[in-house]
Amino acid sequence: MMAADFAAELRNDPDFAARKHQFYEKRQGEIQYHGITAQPVLDELRQAGFDVASVDELRASGVAYRAAIPVLLKWLPLISDPDSQRVNRSDIVSTMGETKGSASSDS
Repeated sequence: MMAADFAAELRNDPDFAARKHQFYEKRQGEIQYHGITAQPVLDELRQAGFDVASVDELRASGVAYRAAIPVLLKWLPLISDPDSQRVNRSDIVSTMGETKGSASSDS
């Protein structure tokens, strides 16, 4: 069986379509939940001059974000929801580990 045949077979499989739909719905819920739990951190980052949609976006932005470090440090211990810890804490720790945010690259 060729890959194209297999893909066509999957497209016509109602069980596969249902599983795909379930996965999509769950993923959309997780994205929405993450946005809600991250909102206070993002609001404070905006007040500090960083208009980003996520902490990860701050890290990937390419701008020096030394002024964001106090905000990130403040929020790190305040995130108490287990799901938020998995997402937001890891984003914060990863962002603080990047050299763009360090004093040496923001002079």
